[in-house]
Amino acid sequence: MLGKEYLALLRRELRPGVGCAATAAIAMAAARTKRFLNEPLLSMDVALSSSMYKNAFAVTVPGTSETGIELAAALGAVLDRDDQELGLFDHIVPADLKRAKGLRDEGGIRVTVVDPAPHAYYIHILARGENNTVETWTEHHDARMTRVELNGEMVQESPDCAEPQELSEASTALLSLELADLILIVEHFPEEELNFLLESVRMNRSMAEKGMEYRAGLGLGHGLKDLVDLKILSDDLITQVRIQVA
Repeated sequence: MLGKEYLALLRRELRPGVGCAATAAIAMAAARTKRFLNEPLLSMDVALSSSMYKNAFAVTVPGTSETGIELAAALGAVLDRDDQELGLFDHIVPADLKRAKGLRDEGGIRVTVVDPAPHAYYIHILARGENNTVETWTEHHDARMTRVELNGEMVQESPDCAEPQELSEASTALLSLELADLILIVEHFPEEELNFLLESVRMNRSMAEKGMEYRAGLGLGHGLKDLVDLKILSDDLITQVRIQVA
């Protein structure tokens, strides 16, 4: 039974964030890289795996009404909030946005795709200041910065960059389970160990309601609801879930 490992996976993955997780992860990696530079940033090269690029390139950056990986990385570099992790886009003020746009518009942020990349989750950043250069590698997960080099010298390394074996086994096993298996596993957990999920449910439901209220994004939820109202789609549980997560 991998029950404890399943819970550990949930706790790792269900962390609050602001905006698209891939976009926020790129910004967080940029913020961490800038911190190691320890001087004003002149330029930053961001190299991404194709999957990271695909997940982030057309996503609106929170608080900006604009899309673009360059803007996300620039905001990460100017916000100096890497301690907020995936929540660093919270409370962007006009001055932050102006600085980030200036950095982007002056060509200070360059984005490329690494194909093939060493891993599906891969962010490599090269930051330059007047006196220093910093390179960082983030792999497998947004919180796993596996290597940092300052002026070509290693200053931080996590050689075991792979996912812990027990979590890797749990991830693999989880994909093979049927819904009935998941229900059986959940029923064996003490209720207090699942309380952290309630906040995730509340947060996601609130976001879904706001999205339906303001017709945010592509309007997929509204499109599905219109099909239900026209009796083209059945108003069942699966359809209601699709509407809320769209």
